[in-house]
Amino acid sequence: MALSGHLTAIQCGLALALFGVIWSQVVLPRFFEIFVAYGCVIGFMLIWLGITVASVTGASKALQIAGAGFTASVTSEFTVKLLVRTGSVLSLVACTLLVFGLAPMLQ
Repeated sequence: MALSGHLTAIQCGLALALFGVIWSQVVLPRFFEIFVAYGCVIGFMLIWLGITVASVTGASKALQIAGAGFTASVTSEFTVKLLVRTGSVLSLVACTLLVFGLAPMLQ
C-alpha cells in the first residue's frame, strides 16, 4: 500500500506539472478557473492522503487490490474511504472542467 501511495504522489505531481504547462491555454470563467486549480490540487492530495493513511493503518476496503489481506478499525476504513472517494470526485470534476476549458484551443 505504501508503494501505491508513493506512485500516486508521483503521478499526481506529474499531472499537476502538465496542467501548469497548458494552463495558459485554458479559457474558463474566473470562478471555474479557481475551482479547477484548487480542485485538482486538493483532490489529488486527498487521494494521496487516503492511500497513505491506508498504508499506515492497514485499511483495505476502499483499495482492495493494494490492501489485500489487511484489515483495520471501522474508523480507519471509513476515513480512507471518505478521503479517496472525495478526492476522486473532486479531481474528476476539476479535470473535466479543465478539458472543457481547453476546447476552444481545438477549434
